[in-house]
Amino acid sequence: MKDLTNEDILDERSAIAGLTFVERLSFVRKIPTDRYSFDKQETDVRVGDMVCERDEKIGEVVAIDAVARTVDIKKTKKTAEMHPSSVFVDKTGPNSDEQADALYRLGDWVAFDGVSAPGRYRAARDLLLRIPPRLTGNESILLADGEDTVTAAKRIAVLLNESVLPIQGPPGAGKTHAGARMICELIQQGKKVGITAMSHKVIRHLLDEVVKAAQECGIQGMHCVQKVNDGDVPDTPVPGMTFAIDNAKPLAALRAGTQLVGETSWLWS
Repeated sequence: MKDLTNEDILDERSAIAGLTFVERLSFVRKIPTDRYSFDKQETDVRVGDMVCERDEKIGEVVAIDAVARTVDIKKTKKTAEMHPSSVFVDKTGPNSDEQADALYRLGDWVAFDGVSAPGRYRAARDLLLRIPPRLTGNESILLADGEDTVTAAKRIAVLLNESVLPIQGPPGAGKTHAGARMICELIQQGKKVGITAMSHKVIRHLLDEVVKAAQECGIQGMHCVQKVNDGDVPDTPVPGMTFAIDNAKPLAALRAGTQLVGETSWLWS
C-alpha cells in the first residue's frame, strides 16, 4: 500500500486519505497528539491502530470521528513534525501473528468441541453467545432487591464461573467507578486481574481509579504494572504503579505475585 497514490488509497478501507492538519491537541514529553481532517471515505481504521505513511511509522490512532471526519494521532518523537497526507494501518506489528494465533485457538476448539460446551475459552464463548453470567453454587440473582449496581457488580465479580459480566452505558454512567471496585474486590479475594482496552490511555484511566478505590477499601501494598509504549513512561514515579515498555516485565511480575496488570490485547494474546 505504501506505493499507492492518495486517490488509490481512498478505496482502501485499512487507510485514511486526504489528511489535513487541523491542530495540536497536546504535547507531552516531546510527544504530540495531532488532529487531522480527512476526505469523505469508508475506513476500518480504529482506535489503537498504528498507522504509517510510506515506510515511516507515524503513530497511534487515539480517536477517530467518522461523522466529523477527524482523526487524532499520537506521534513519536521522530515523527512529531511530520504531517502525512495519508496513512495506512501498520500490519507488521510484532504481535499480529500472536493475535491471529489466539483467535485460531478459539476457533479450533469450537470446531472440535462446540461453541457452547464446557471447557476452555468458555468466558469468551459466553460473550459471543450473549449468555447471562454463570455464577458459582446455586446463585443466580444478578440484582437483589434494594441492592445498588456497584454492590451487585462486586458480588458477582467473585462468583463468576468461567463466565463474563458485561457492563455498558454512556460516558459518565459509572463504568470505570464500578470496574475499579470490582477489581479491588477480586484482589481482596486473592485473585490476579488483567485489564485490557483499545488504548493505553483508557487502561491508565482505569488503573488510576483502582488505586483510588484501593485506598477507600483499605487495601495495603497493592501494586499495578502497565505495559506502555516507549515514550509514555511518566517522568516522575507514580505511587503503586510500575510501567514497562516490553512484554517480559509484566508477565514476569504476574508470575512473581503481582495481582494487577494492564495492557492492550497485544500482550494478552
